[in-house]
Amino acid sequence: MVTARIEDGIVYSPFPEHPPAEISMFEAVRRCLIKHGDKTALVSLKDCHKFQKIKEEMNLKSIFVVGKSEGCTSTSEFATLNEEEFQEVPLTDVKKELAALTYTSGTTGISKVVEATQYSFVTALEPSRLDITFDESEIIATWGQLTFTFGVRYFLSIVCSGSTAVVLSRDTPVQEMVDTLRKHEVTTLSGPVVVLQQLIKELQRTSARLDSVTKVEACGVLLSKQATREILSAFNLKELRNPYGATEGCGIICTTLKNRIACDTIGFPVPMTQIKHFYILKACDTVAGTGH
Repeated sequence: MVTARIEDGIVYSPFPEHPPAEISMFEAVRRCLIKHGDKTALVSLKDCHKFQKIKEEMNLKSIFVVGKSEGCTSTSEFATLNEEEFQEVPLTDVKKELAALTYTSGTTGISKVVEATQYSFVTALEPSRLDITFDESEIIATWGQLTFTFGVRYFLSIVCSGSTAVVLSRDTPVQEMVDTLRKHEVTTLSGPVVVLQQLIKELQRTSARLDSVTKVEACGVLLSKQATREILSAFNLKELRNPYGATEGCGIICTTLKNRIACDTIGFPVPMTQIKHFYILKACDTVAGTGH
C-alpha cells in the first residue's frame, strides 16, 4: 500500500507503508481511516457492505453512497437539503488541512490512498479553465466515479462552470443510459472509450439518435481510427476530444482546442502543467553508442 499527499495539484512524497501484496486495498483504506480519524465515507454501491462491516469499529457517523443501499445515506438526498442551512467548515491552513482521503487506481504507479488537501481542489480549477470547456448551457453526462480522486475534481469543475452534470454508472444498463441521456437532453458525453462504444452499439441496434449531443470527450485510452469513425457517425458533433491525464495528479495533462474535431493527437499541455519528453529505445542486438 502506498499513500501520497496532494497539496497543489501535485502528488508529493509517495511512500510505501506496506508491500503492495501484503494487504488488500480496502485494508489500506481502513488503516488510513484509523490514522486520520475520519467519521464519514463516500463509497460506491459495490463497496457498501465492506464499510458497513466496519462502521461500529471505525465509529463512522455516516456512509454516503452513490445510489441507494440499506444502512447508507444516498447522495441523491442532498438535493432536498436547504442550502441556507449550509455551514462552512472553518480552516486554519488550506494548504495542509485534508479535505478527504481518496482512492486512485494508479495511473502513474500502483493503486494508492491519497491525502487530498483543501488547497488541491482549489488549484485543480485553474487548469480546468482550458480542459473544462463548459458553460451554463451545457448538460454533461459523465461516467467518472465520485469515489475516485479525478471524479471528485471533475464534478467540482463542472459545477463551478455553471453546467449541469448527469451522473451515470458504468454498470447502468445501456438502454437505461440512452433513456437518461434523452430525458435530460444531454449535450456532452464525457467517458471511457469502451462505454462510449457500448452506447454507440445500442444506438445502432435500435436505429436511435441523440440529436442533443454535440460534444464528446473520449477518455482513458488513445482513440483508434475505427473508434473515431464510429463516434463521428453516431453523433452530429462540433467537438471531439481525446484528452490525456493522470487521475492522482492534476487531472487533465494534455487536451485539444474546444469546438474542434481532433484525432490522432493529445493536443498540448493545459495551464500549470510541465511535461518532460523521454526517448525509449527498443532492445536490440547491437551495442548502442554514447548517448543512446
